[in-house]
Amino acid sequence: ADPSYMREILAWESFRDAGSPYSLAIPMQVRLNGEFFALLTFIEQPEQSYFERQDLDWDGALYKAERNDLSTDTQGFNKKTRLDEDDSDLQALIDGLHLPETQREAFLFDNVNLPALINYLSVNVIIQDWDNVIKNYYLYRDTDGTGEWMPLAWDKDLSFRSDDPVLNAHPLHGTEAYPATYVESETSHWNHLIDAALTTPRIQTMYLRRLRSLMDQLLQSESVPASSRYYETRIEELNAIMASDVYRDADVWSAVSPYDAAVVDLRDSMIPNRREVLFEFYAGENGLIPAAQPAQPAINFDDVVFRSADEPEDSEYLVLYNPNGYAVDISGWSISGDIDITFQAGVVILPNADLYVAKDVVAFRSRNQRPRGGEGLFVQGGFSGNFSSEFGSLQLRDRGGTLIARTSYWADNLDAATQRVFLPIVAR
Repeated sequence: ADPSYMREILAWESFRDAGSPYSLAIPMQVRLNGEFFALLTFIEQPEQSYFERQDLDWDGALYKAERNDLSTDTQGFNKKTRLDEDDSDLQALIDGLHLPETQREAFLFDNVNLPALINYLSVNVIIQDWDNVIKNYYLYRDTDGTGEWMPLAWDKDLSFRSDDPVLNAHPLHGTEAYPATYVESETSHWNHLIDAALTTPRIQTMYLRRLRSLMDQLLQSESVPASSRYYETRIEELNAIMASDVYRDADVWSAVSPYDAAVVDLRDSMIPNRREVLFEFYAGENGLIPAAQPAQPAINFDDVVFRSADEPEDSEYLVLYNPNGYAVDISGWSISGDIDITFQAGVVILPNADLYVAKDVVAFRSRNQRPRGGEGLFVQGGFSGNFSSEFGSLQLRDRGGTLIARTSYWADNLDAATQRVFLPIVAR
């Protein structure tokens, strides 16, 4: 049990505010026959309402990890949906994680929702929830949509409670090089999905950029006044809501409550220790974690490509290009104009690299001509609207609404062979 009553709530709210799927977590006063009975924490189960609330398809495949590190087979997973089907989809994921390196990288980019994965991993590192390598997670596949897999968080009771600020604290936690270490049983475990992703250099770069963004958003450096910090402020709010009920709970159950000491430990020890480890030890000059992302970094429109007659329906796409020498996190950024799309949390464009933005990612990956699936391309999709057949315009804005880039195009500039449109205007 958590004597502070706050750790699970803070963990789930961290996932929520990072833009990851999350369970509602609410302190709940329970009454019996009109009398105070207990103070408990309500944790939402990942059932149909959970999926509908977060715009996930409940008809997708869902597996709960009871004890499985994705090393060989599906034993140790409990299938929750699509029970009329076998688990060959999950086995195909496991097999893909063990392909030769180049093939594995292409497999990951085509079959895993990489923004969702790196967002999930980033939050777990910030809250130092280390006990999710072989259990305490779900795997979900958007079976009828993109076909991509993503992890879903579960069982956050060990968040913010490591007695050792360095043990299980590495940003690459869960890989073979940095496994989860269980001191009492003297065992260690690593997860083959985490390892496959974070030992792939391009994905690791994306992950570390997103981790830094969430460190700045949630954990915050020492330079931020304590009164403005995300966790410290929320702890004070929860204390004001719960303290009287915590004491009542102790009276009802004739228990000595360590609540006050637990809150102080959380606020004044655990969170500052985590802040120091990530900002001072793993970030900073020559650190593994990059410096904070500059405000309003340049990102350019590079291509608008219409669907040609011999390509699948909805396979049109555009290309965004990052001209910077550093990765750029565009979580929550949006494109508007002839089309509309808001990028999910965890979308990071690599240095001097492209992001393909498709109307439909499955159609894009099924194209007959390059670019297409199997090439290790980073693709995001699902935009609404269509490119104009006459004159069109597009605007890219960051999550605060600031205009980053705009472009205009004319159908007269359409190359008949490639269906690419020459973009004469690319500017902020």
